[in-house]
Amino acid sequence: MKTVKDLLLAIVLFGGSIILLLYLGNNVTPFSPLFPLERVDESVILLTKYTPQAKVNYDEYLIQKRFTDLTYILHNNHNDFILPVSLRYASTIGKTVELIHTHNLQEPKLKEQLATEAKQLNTMIKNYHFVDDRKKYLIDARNYITMYQQQL
Repeated sequence: MKTVKDLLLAIVLFGGSIILLLYLGNNVTPFSPLFPLERVDESVILLTKYTPQAKVNYDEYLIQKRFTDLTYILHNNHNDFILPVSLRYASTIGKTVELIHTHNLQEPKLKEQLATEAKQLNTMIKNYHFVDDRKKYLIDARNYITMYQQQL
């Protein structure tokens, strides 16, 4: 009986967090306490994508969202978040490119998206005026984009 109650409690808590995230929409930022819940939400949504193409389409949305997160933290000088957000961004691109290769999909849209984001990252790197080591994380993200673009 206890396991049923635990399961119901987990479902209610998980469902409540999903509803909260849907209510908040895009207002969850990388430094928000709800940010980890958003990652869980994304993982659950990805589980609903059954075909490789559907997964790639959702991953393209996530790549764009991660780039928006990176842009947001730079514009708001939350530089302590550059490393985790840039790593999440680059790893999502890598996972997506691997999925594309595994299933022999064609994704010209992603290649265009990455080209645009690489240009914007170059501008961010050029305009990064803080004297610290975090600029290299932006450079790394741009280098990963270049590498993954060549694989598409």
